[in-house]
Amino acid sequence: MERPDTDGLADGLRSLAWPTTPDPTHTPTLKERRRDFRVCESLVLPLVTTPAEARCAYVLLTKQGFSTRQAVSELASFLGVAPPRIGHACSKNDDGITQQHLSVPLECTPQTVAAFNLKPRSDSRWLHLAWQGWGARPLETGMMHGNDFRVNVRNLTAQAAHHLLGPRTITHYTLNYFDAQFFTGTPARLSPATRDAALWNEQLRAMVNDLAGDAVAHATRAGHLYLFTHKTAPLLELLRRAPQAPCQTGQRATVTQTLIRIGPPVTDGLHPQALQCELSFHLPDGVYASSALAQLLGPVLDYRHLR
Repeated sequence: MERPDTDGLADGLRSLAWPTTPDPTHTPTLKERRRDFRVCESLVLPLVTTPAEARCAYVLLTKQGFSTRQAVSELASFLGVAPPRIGHACSKNDDGITQQHLSVPLECTPQTVAAFNLKPRSDSRWLHLAWQGWGARPLETGMMHGNDFRVNVRNLTAQAAHHLLGPRTITHYTLNYFDAQFFTGTPARLSPATRDAALWNEQLRAMVNDLAGDAVAHATRAGHLYLFTHKTAPLLELLRRAPQAPCQTGQRATVTQTLIRIGPPVTDGLHPQALQCELSFHLPDGVYASSALAQLLGPVLDYRHLR
């Protein structure tokens, strides 16, 4: 049985993550279809028993093809209220199928939710609400605990699927970079937030380089350089020396740890003679799933469908 602290990017997976000669016809792919990438906000709601105790109501929003801002605008228009009266603990983009909670005015009832769900929808772009109950406080940024993911990885070779050895659960350590999607559409020089994120990534790259030396892989995505490790040992050493480092908002974790459940490989209907498997895991707020998966699957990962 493998020791938990040497699983993840250990020897059994390095031949998948860092192949000597990648096969260009079988590079693992993410988000080829929106339903391949599902994310659910992890949040325990502060519920109350009756409307008399409540300051708001809660609904669970499931969406595809809408950003959180767009979904809130649609719901606010339906309710006849200003968008700021609808609270949320995070913002999610229009990729994949996402779930998150919203706080809504007390005028919103289960009957209102049912009426909203009768609105016309398309196969590619839709919203759905589920009534959750009465709430003690409106939702706001910072209340979320993290996110749960179910990600379908496609176009795996039989060798790649063999190295994943699903079904099983592994401990995966990941460098806590700001992912390339954080910078998309906003040049770092024009935004303090993206400039600070770029400085954090530069600081983290330097830490990795000091600890791992030649045992690193360079990956460039959307013009941004990422330094990954070939082995788990440098990540454990970084956790020992500096589990956190100064960031623009205070302290940020340098390395995060998660359990990844790897499902059994099955035939991939989109890629002849290839396999697919589902990975499920939880990440704390602010940790990017695409970055964690890149460090598991390595530079062989096909980023064309990621934004």
